[in-house]
Amino acid sequence: MRSEDSGKPKEWPLPLRWGQKFSIGLCLIYLSVYIPIFGVLYFPFWYEINCNWHGRCEQFGNEKATDRIHELVAYMSHVGELSGSDWTLKEKWHLEEVRRIFDCLFFAGIVAGGLLILLFNTKTIRWASIGNIVLLLCFCGILPFFGFFWRDIFHEWLFDNAFWKNNPHDVSYYIMPRVFFKHTMMLVIGIAIFINGGLFLGANRLAKKQAK
Repeated sequence: MRSEDSGKPKEWPLPLRWGQKFSIGLCLIYLSVYIPIFGVLYFPFWYEINCNWHGRCEQFGNEKATDRIHELVAYMSHVGELSGSDWTLKEKWHLEEVRRIFDCLFFAGIVAGGLLILLFNTKTIRWASIGNIVLLLCFCGILPFFGFFWRDIFHEWLFDNAFWKNNPHDVSYYIMPRVFFKHTMMLVIGIAIFINGGLFLGANRLAKKQAK
């Protein structure tokens, strides 16, 4: 006689199932944070919008600031150089370090996307999305102390030099003041929450269709 369970797909062993769930959650939080960062880094729009908010670009000269923003975006995309004479040497050294980091993050994003497609599971996506939203909301607790976090924790942990410290001689002082990064963190959290919320709703709808 044919077993009742013979038509059901075999489940993975428990450790593999937990590994799958953890990998889905990790890939999802990574991609939902990386996607808005990608948009900020490789396109000039967010820099230009912030110029209207923080006022530093006006001090530097709006037209010159726009030119340097486009140079920066091209440099990060490996299609141009920091050719303006305004860029300081230590600033170029720092941006070279930053570009190497984001090159690695780009390829990590491709891997995360591939894993998410390969391991896709509707139920896990729903729970991971909710968990990610809670985690992202917790990150909002950094915002009131952003200056301390940015200066004394994030950069001190990530870099072993002081090239990142800007002064009025640096282009970055004008086009990327600290408040720019605070605004960027708010944008990234907001878009990441939107992505996870959309995936939660989409996974719910897909689960209902599969249940019919």
